[in-house]
Amino acid sequence: MGIINRFKIRTRLFIAMAVALVAIVVITAYSFNTTNKVGDTINTINSHPLIVSNAAADSQHLVLDILKTYQDAFIEKDITKRKIFEKKIIDYEKNLDSNMETIQQLILGDEGQKLAKETSSNIAKWRVNNYNLMDKIFDLNNREIARAYMSTTELEEVEGIQIQLNAIQTYAKNKAESLEVQAIDIQKKAKVTTIDMCFVAIFILLVLCL
Repeated sequence: MGIINRFKIRTRLFIAMAVALVAIVVITAYSFNTTNKVGDTINTINSHPLIVSNAAADSQHLVLDILKTYQDAFIEKDITKRKIFEKKIIDYEKNLDSNMETIQQLILGDEGQKLAKETSSNIAKWRVNNYNLMDKIFDLNNREIARAYMSTTELEEVEGIQIQLNAIQTYAKNKAESLEVQAIDIQKKAKVTTIDMCFVAIFILLVLCL
């Protein structure tokens, strides 16, 4: 305090202004950095977990649509309508492939990647098993084979895939919630730190000015 008191008033005011300027710059930079962190976290939520969750939910509907199309084809005895069912299935499968590609690209974490790969693998196996199903449905000699497959294996495979897709959806939602908590935590810490920095700056200014 004795050293500070020996400074001229003009010098002390100059130092106080310099300290105030540095404090403003530091607090502004810190606030800007914190805002960027929160923004990045929010962008991650919007561009990863939410998209993955939506893709998984849509895939569940597509799997059921494919199953229903096979069931409708089995009921339909007019072979001329076979192409209609085949086209529907192809369209559903294209959308399903697009969703699974999105999920594998965007899902976060090793556990998520593992779950996505296992689900994609099971979907691929299911499609291979279904490859000749349409032939059996419209072949009078194999319709009973098709019926037996659709009432047992087909339903079991679809149920297993649905469970995995639901797990992906849950995993993605949990990731989103975790990131939201992280963003809130960053904001809280930033507020406390900013207030502390302001008090320190004010204290230094008071010491210099008094």
